[in-house]
Amino acid sequence: MNFDDGTAFLALAKELVKQAVDPLNQNAKLRSAISRAYFAAFLAVRYYLRYIEGDRAIPRSADAHRYVKEKFANSNDKVRQDIAYGLESLREERNKADYNANYVVLLTNIQLLLYAADEIFASLKTL
Repeated sequence: MNFDDGTAFLALAKELVKQAVDPLNQNAKLRSAISRAYFAAFLAVRYYLRYIEGDRAIPRSADAHRYVKEKFANSNDKVRQDIAYGLESLREERNKADYNANYVVLLTNIQLLLYAADEIFASLKTL
């Protein structure tokens, strides 16, 4: 795979979770892992649209996040809709982790979020 497909960011998210053992920086690492997990999933879906489906209309701005999600959400295909739902769920958590100073990550929550990111990658392979 290539850097643009998100795999490096998903690996980084998982590594940050493994390293999150020191109580002094545990929440910072877990919050960063959420951010990287979302970005990994977003890149994977964008990569699929751009390089597998040949979609050249993807914005090269922050609008790409909405465009990519809506492209999958508006599909009649259940797998694509599930990918859009997973992407939106990850983005909501990423926004909390990045912008809510009081956000505390639970270890069980981070495991569910990493699973959601893994599911997006796996689902893309079935399309």
